[in-house]
Amino acid sequence: MNYLAVACFAFFGGITRYGISLWLAPTHGFPVATLVVNLVGCFLLAFISHYVGEVSKLPSSVVVGMGTGFVGAMTTFSTFSNETLQMFLHHQYGLAFIYDGISLFGGLLISWAAIWLSRRLVERRRPV
Repeated sequence: MNYLAVACFAFFGGITRYGISLWLAPTHGFPVATLVVNLVGCFLLAFISHYVGEVSKLPSSVVVGMGTGFVGAMTTFSTFSNETLQMFLHHQYGLAFIYDGISLFGGLLISWAAIWLSRRLVERRRPV
């Protein structure tokens, strides 16, 4: 059942990523769409893992589908790596370092925020 859930959610994750890439075209050579999907993906995966997986009554296959399928298909390390390399090849070193820095540190910060939020929401659900 997990394979089917991952496949179904991956379909929607891929479509979401494609739609965002059409909506957010690169600005001055900066890959906004990839940055957005990866940062949103960091939040979603941490939230799904630490909140949805803990408190929801959803079947585990749905939770796996949401995380591995949807978020996995929506985010992209390969495009991030390729875009960084292209910036280096075009001598856009500053832009590459900014992109990588925002991606790495922004992703960690957003993941931390999602875990923090998840913990607060779990605490609020506990009876006093």
